[in-house]
Amino acid sequence: MAGDYSDWQLSGFWVIIGLFGVLGGFSGSLVEKRRLSLAYKLGSLLIASASIILSFSPGNLLMTYLSAGLFGCSYIFLTGVLLVWGSRVFITNASLGIGVPFLLLAVGQVIGSLVAGLFIGIWGYVTSFILYGLVGMVATLIAPKKS
Repeated sequence: MAGDYSDWQLSGFWVIIGLFGVLGGFSGSLVEKRRLSLAYKLGSLLIASASIILSFSPGNLLMTYLSAGLFGCSYIFLTGVLLVWGSRVFITNASLGIGVPFLLLAVGQVIGSLVAGLFIGIWGYVTSFILYGLVGMVATLIAPKKS
């Protein structure tokens, strides 16, 4: 048992992340029908919202699972958006367009996890998750300039 959640509730959390992650695979069609910039902003807003929702209602299982679903969907969605963005930046070298975003995602996850652990140790989960959610919302400001 972790926190106030049983093992089966935690397992359910991960299952929901995975199931909703499948929905994130549709990022390509949103990029195609709308714009890359809009897709990026939407994905950033959704993943930031997942952290904030979790921070305000950690004891509410329904809201926790909503947060998991938003996170799973938006994480895969943003991964797809970043790959499209990378392929448009490195138009003459497709392998860089795919490799650079994946590398930067991995580096960001390592650094972000280390910093999150530090923040959680200092300020606790709620403040840290709100802070990370706000950082995610600020990330919407760095969207691609061109479609």
